[in-house]
Formats: sequence, structure tokens, C-alpha cells
Amino acid sequence: MQQNQGQFTRQRQEPWQFRRFGWVLLIMIASLGCIYFYMIPLLSSTSGGTGSDGFDAHAEALQLALQVQDFRKIHRTIGRNLGMGEIVLEARDGTLTRYPSPIYEGEKAPAAYDPNANHSERRTHDQFLLPELGRMQNNGTLDKVQYIYILIFSQIYVCPPCKADMRGWWKAYKSAVSSQDAGKIQVPAIWELTGSYNPDRPGWPQWTVVANEDDVQQVNITFDR
Repeated sequence: MQQNQGQFTRQRQEPWQFRRFGWVLLIMIASLGCIYFYMIPLLSSTSGGTGSDGFDAHAEALQLALQVQDFRKIHRTIGRNLGMGEIVLEARDGTLTRYPSPIYEGEKAPAAYDPNANHSERRTHDQFLLPELGRMQNNGTLDKVQYIYILIFSQIYVCPPCKADMRGWWKAYKSAVSSQDAGKIQVPAIWELTGSYNPDRPGWPQWTVVANEDDVQQVNITFDR
């Protein structure tokens, strides 16, 4: 008789245990659902636009720096800043397509004119990045991509007036394309050499050879949104 009562007690307890486990499992699934559908999109929207893990802006900047360095090795008589930019498009399958700019030579302009107009960064912005984005918009190239990355490299450090000027460039790039494609443009990345550089200093390039990612650093720009 006691054995039968024990079996009956276990039979009454087991369904409750299963129900309690089911509730716990349901709560866990609901919590994961909240994280996936709410928290992840929220974090993505507040990150300022970082694209995917398949794009390495630092590695891209190094390649730009190497191209500019190779150009100056051939054109040693140039005593001014050199720079270039690049637009990188990432397709939905993660494929990256690169559109590098020409190498631009920078020079100073009279203060009464526009002191930044002839800097290599400004020339890259005005003469390549903005018109190239417009061209890509017109031929439908941007409609097929998931992310748009924009980089600028300056072989000489970016001056304070240029930094101030750059704050509005992200908005300018967005304005060059449709509202739908504007959301694909990630935060622009401006790069310069880690060490100071003066092309008039004797002995170049022995003293300032770019070899790895440690030789280029990102310039901190607070872009207007």
C-alpha cells in the first residue's frame, strides 16, 4: 500500500515539474526574442554606422598609404602633401568592390580665398568622392549594395581647419545620393601617418617608411549627422 502511495505521489509531482520547466524555457525563449528583435537593432542604430565585420578600415587605409608612398618615391621633387581617397561598396553577400581615387597633390591657398580648397583632402572630397557617389547613384550601383564605406588618407597630418571642415562631409555624402542609399553610408574614416611627416626633410623615405598598420592612424572627427 505504501509503495502504491509513493508511486501516486511521484505521478502528481512529475507533471508540475514538467510544467515549471516549460515556463522557464518559455521565459528564456521570450528573453532571447527581445534581445534579437529589440536590443540588437537598437545597438546598431546608436553605433553611428559601423558596417559589417568583413570590412577592415585600418587595412584599407594602410593600402592607401602604401600607394601614396610609392607615388612619392617616383616623384621625389614634390614637396607638398599627397593624399587620396576610396569608396568601398559591400554587397549583400559580403563581397567588397573598391573605387580608389587618383592621388591628389595638396598646396596652400591664400587666406582670402579658401585656405582648405587646395589641400589634398579637400580635393579628394570635392573632385572624387562627391561626384563619384553621384555617378554611382545615377547608374544604380548603390541600389545593389548593403554598405558604403568612405576613406581619405593624408600623408601629412590633417590640419585643424581641415578637421573643422570635415565635420560636415558625412552629411554632404548623404546628400549626394537618395534618401534610401544615404542610410548605407557608414561614418567616413580619415587617416594620416602615425609619425609626423615633412616632405622637405632630407633623407626621405628612409626615415618614414610605411610598413604596417601601426604606421597609420585614424583622425578623430566628430561628424555632423
